[in-house]
Amino acid sequence: MYFLERVMAVPRLPEKLSRLEELSKNLWWSWNYHAQQMFKYMDPEMWYHERRSPVRLLRRVRQTRLYELAEDKEFIKMYENTVEEFDKYMGGKDTWMEREHPERKEQCIAYFCAEYGFHESFPIYSGGLGILAGDHLKTA
Repeated sequence: MYFLERVMAVPRLPEKLSRLEELSKNLWWSWNYHAQQMFKYMDPEMWYHERRSPVRLLRRVRQTRLYELAEDKEFIKMYENTVEEFDKYMGGKDTWMEREHPERKEQCIAYFCAEYGFHESFPIYSGGLGILAGDHLKTA
Protein backbone atom coordinates (compact mmCIF):
# COMPACT_ATOMS: atom_id res chain seq x y z
CA MET A 1 0.00 0.00 0.00
CA TYR A 2 1.30 3.47 -0.91
CA PHE A 3 0.87 6.53 1.22
CA LEU A 4 1.28 10.14 0.29
CA GLU A 5 4.13 11.77 2.10
CA ARG A 6 2.65 15.23 2.10
CA VAL A 7 -0.66 16.82 1.25
CA MET A 8 -0.60 20.56 0.77
CA ALA A 9 -3.76 22.52 1.43
CA VAL A 10 -3.44 25.94 -0.17
CA PRO A 11 -5.48 28.77 1.35
CA ARG A 12 -8.13 30.44 -0.81
CA LEU A 13 -7.87 34.16 -1.30
CA PRO A 14 -10.92 36.18 -0.27
CA GLU A 15 -12.51 38.02 -3.20
CA LYS A 16 -11.32 41.38 -1.81
CA LEU A 17 -7.73 40.14 -2.09
CA SER A 18 -8.06 38.23 -5.34
CA ARG A 19 -5.08 39.87 -7.06
CA LEU A 20 -2.52 38.86 -4.44
CA GLU A 21 -1.62 35.77 -6.44
CA GLU A 22 -1.10 37.80 -9.62
CA LEU A 23 1.13 40.23 -7.72
CA SER A 24 3.10 37.39 -6.15
CA LYS A 25 3.85 35.76 -9.50
CA ASN A 26 5.21 38.87 -11.20
CA LEU A 27 8.80 39.80 -10.36
CA TRP A 28 7.70 43.43 -10.16
CA TRP A 29 7.22 42.99 -6.42
CA SER A 30 10.95 42.22 -6.00
CA TRP A 31 11.95 45.83 -6.73
CA ASN A 32 8.81 47.54 -5.44
CA TYR A 33 9.11 48.54 -1.79
CA HIS A 34 5.35 48.98 -1.25
CA ALA A 35 4.58 45.50 -2.59
CA GLN A 36 7.24 43.97 -0.35
CA GLN A 37 5.87 45.80 2.70
CA MET A 38 2.35 44.66 1.87
CA PHE A 39 3.41 41.00 1.74
CA LYS A 40 5.47 41.41 4.90
CA TYR A 41 2.46 42.90 6.72
CA MET A 42 0.45 39.75 6.03
CA ASP A 43 2.63 37.72 8.41
CA PRO A 44 6.06 39.23 9.19
CA GLU A 45 7.47 36.10 10.81
CA MET A 46 6.37 33.85 7.95
CA TRP A 47 7.59 36.42 5.41
CA TYR A 48 11.14 35.95 6.68
CA HIS A 49 10.74 32.21 7.28
CA GLU A 50 9.71 31.78 3.64
CA ARG A 51 12.75 33.78 2.49
CA ARG A 52 10.66 36.81 1.52
CA SER A 53 8.87 34.92 -1.23
CA PRO A 54 5.25 36.02 -1.73
CA VAL A 55 4.41 32.81 -3.61
CA ARG A 56 5.58 30.70 -0.68
CA LEU A 57 3.90 33.06 1.79
CA LEU A 58 0.52 32.72 0.05
CA ARG A 59 0.82 28.94 0.15
CA ARG A 60 1.48 28.92 3.89
CA VAL A 61 -0.52 31.79 5.38
CA ARG A 62 -3.46 30.71 7.54
CA GLN A 63 -6.92 30.97 5.99
CA THR A 64 -8.15 32.83 9.08
CA ARG A 65 -5.37 35.38 8.61
CA LEU A 66 -6.53 36.02 5.04
CA TYR A 67 -10.06 36.66 6.32
CA GLU A 68 -8.65 39.06 8.93
CA LEU A 69 -6.64 40.90 6.29
CA ALA A 70 -9.71 41.24 4.05
CA GLU A 71 -11.31 43.26 6.88
CA ASP A 72 -8.15 45.13 7.97
CA LYS A 73 -8.52 48.73 6.76
CA GLU A 74 -4.79 49.42 6.89
CA PHE A 75 -4.01 46.32 4.83
CA ILE A 76 -6.79 47.00 2.32
CA LYS A 77 -5.37 50.48 1.75
CA MET A 78 -1.88 48.98 1.20
CA TYR A 79 -3.32 46.34 -1.12
CA GLU A 80 -5.34 48.80 -3.20
CA ASN A 81 -2.41 51.22 -3.51
CA THR A 82 -0.09 48.39 -4.54
CA VAL A 83 -2.55 47.08 -7.14
CA GLU A 84 -2.97 50.60 -8.52
CA GLU A 85 0.81 51.06 -8.70
CA PHE A 86 1.18 47.64 -10.37
CA ASP A 87 -1.52 48.41 -12.95
CA LYS A 88 0.09 51.75 -13.75
CA TYR A 89 3.47 50.08 -14.18
CA MET A 90 2.04 47.30 -16.35
CA GLY A 91 0.15 49.87 -18.46
CA GLY A 92 3.56 51.28 -19.37
CA LYS A 93 2.56 54.64 -20.81
CA ASP A 94 5.72 56.49 -19.75
CA THR A 95 8.52 54.10 -20.59
CA TRP A 96 11.89 54.51 -22.24
CA MET A 97 10.72 52.36 -25.16
CA GLU A 98 7.58 54.47 -25.63
CA ARG A 99 9.64 57.68 -25.66
CA GLU A 100 12.55 56.49 -27.80
CA HIS A 101 10.89 54.01 -30.18
CA PRO A 102 7.12 54.62 -30.31
CA GLU A 103 6.92 52.87 -33.70
CA ARG A 104 7.84 49.58 -31.97
CA LYS A 105 5.34 49.76 -29.13
CA GLU A 106 3.51 46.62 -30.30
CA GLN A 107 6.67 44.51 -30.41
CA CYS A 108 7.45 42.44 -27.37
CA ILE A 109 11.03 42.57 -26.17
CA ALA A 110 12.34 40.55 -23.27
CA TYR A 111 15.89 40.01 -22.16
CA PHE A 112 16.56 37.53 -19.42
CA CYS A 113 19.77 36.06 -18.13
CA ALA A 114 19.72 33.07 -15.78
CA GLU A 115 22.41 34.75 -13.68
CA TYR A 116 20.41 37.86 -12.85
CA GLY A 117 20.00 38.22 -9.12
CA PHE A 118 16.44 39.52 -9.02
CA HIS A 119 15.78 38.55 -5.44
CA GLU A 120 17.01 36.06 -2.86
CA SER A 121 13.67 34.21 -3.01
CA PHE A 122 14.40 33.46 -6.68
CA PRO A 123 17.87 31.87 -6.30
CA ILE A 124 19.05 31.38 -9.86
CA TYR A 125 22.06 33.69 -9.69
CA SER A 126 25.55 32.25 -9.56
CA GLY A 127 27.89 35.04 -8.65
CA GLY A 128 28.65 38.69 -8.11
CA LEU A 129 28.25 39.74 -11.73
CA GLY A 130 24.80 38.17 -11.90
CA ILE A 131 23.76 40.12 -8.82
CA LEU A 132 25.17 43.32 -10.34
CA ALA A 133 23.38 42.68 -13.65
CA GLY A 134 20.11 42.10 -11.80
CA ASP A 135 20.58 45.35 -9.87
CA HIS A 136 21.14 47.22 -13.15
CA LEU A 137 18.05 45.63 -14.66
CA LYS A 138 15.87 46.54 -11.67
CA THR A 139 16.93 50.20 -11.84
CA ALA A 140 16.45 50.47 -15.62
